[in-house]
Amino acid sequence: MSTTKSAAITLYEESERFSDAYPEYDLSKLPQWVRDNIQEARVYGNQKKGVILADGRKYHLDNKLNDMTGRDWTFFINSVFSTHYPTRGTEGYAHEIRKIHPSPKPPQLMRDLISFFTKEGELVFDSFAGVGGSLLGAALCNRKAAGIDLNQE
Repeated sequence: MSTTKSAAITLYEESERFSDAYPEYDLSKLPQWVRDNIQEARVYGNQKKGVILADGRKYHLDNKLNDMTGRDWTFFINSVFSTHYPTRGTEGYAHEIRKIHPSPKPPQLMRDLISFFTKEGELVFDSFAGVGGSLLGAALCNRKAAGIDLNQE
């Protein structure tokens, strides 16, 4: 077993149950992946702001930026993404309007960016919506979205 994994297991085992530490906590403020596992969630740290699950995933209660685990956040900021997004079929979201735009943004890429900078259920506003790549991306990660564009078409 790796040192990191055994440290996470030790941290989890030595931590207090989330429900004991925060009996009246508004669970709607937690990411879905934490709410889905709230029975096993525990809190750690001097201020009991760190949440850890049995599988080692962590979340900080003061995270106002996104719903990512610490590991996912670190990977996102330290990685270069080599991507290929389909342009045809259902995965390409290839509606006729999207095909005529000179530079449609891939909804999957916009989903990843929006996920990093917002929390579930928040509103994303795109003042240069074009044919809606960011609006589709927001829908893919459970965000509300509104957009406008100078071009009426």
